[in-house]
Amino acid sequence: MRGILLDIEGTTTPITFVYDVLFPFVRRRLDAWLPQADVSGLQSEYQEDIRRGLNPPAWLVPPKAYVEWLMDQDRKSTALKKLQGEMWREGYQKGELHGEVFPDVPPALASWRREGVDVRIFSSGSILAQRLLFSSTRAGDLT
Repeated sequence: MRGILLDIEGTTTPITFVYDVLFPFVRRRLDAWLPQADVSGLQSEYQEDIRRGLNPPAWLVPPKAYVEWLMDQDRKSTALKKLQGEMWREGYQKGELHGEVFPDVPPALASWRREGVDVRIFSSGSILAQRLLFSSTRAGDLT
């Protein structure tokens, strides 16, 4: 075997970690984060949503309702992923978040590494979010 491609949600990490830990972490911090965040990407996506007739909530400053609307739809929004990644980085750095992986993941990754298998991760999340998750597990840095 030369390489293996893994998904995060449900393969290396419980889906509940994303929906019960990461997403609520962001929601609880939106009021503090949005006033200082660069929302230009969100505003561009908002305009495109209007153009496409998707009926997002009214754009307010800060755009909390729009961000929550994107999250409720589990949209693969580049601007949303960027915002989430920045918020999660702070949470991981402060020790408020730790990446969660299934118990069989660390030994599998170690075995593949010893065998010279090229391990890749596929995810709709940002590269930053993937690195944060795998670098901060209770089993250590799995990057």
